[in-house]
Amino acid sequence: MKLTYLSLVVLMLTLAGCKNDSESAMSSMIDKVKDMTSVMKDVKDKDSAAAAKPKIESLNKEMNEVMTKLSAKKFNDEEMTKASEKYRAQGEEAFKALGSEMERISKIPGALEALGTGPMGFGMGMGGLFK
Repeated sequence: MKLTYLSLVVLMLTLAGCKNDSESAMSSMIDKVKDMTSVMKDVKDKDSAAAAKPKIESLNKEMNEVMTKLSAKKFNDEEMTKASEKYRAQGEEAFKALGSEMERISKIPGALEALGTGPMGFGMGMGGLFK
């Protein structure tokens, strides 16, 4: 699970190139990861997991849209390095918190099934990366 989150952080940092758009997109991605974490903190049982599902799906869709826009851009090495340095700590912290919540939820009976697809298109059982 840790490797998966590390891979996402690396992907986000790799895609952070075109200064204005990429920094804005990177900031947006980190904010959405934080929003997902916040939603997941409210999951205490199967019913609260089911209630969180639409919010997680909406954030997931928004994040995938940002990733699609980012992946279509061409990147400058210098700008990529600057953006990576700027957002590395924030991204790592955000994904670490999200990972902790996903791990916590995985221990709640019925919660994984109620959530279905988790953050960023992950099957909550850790199937694949993006939808």
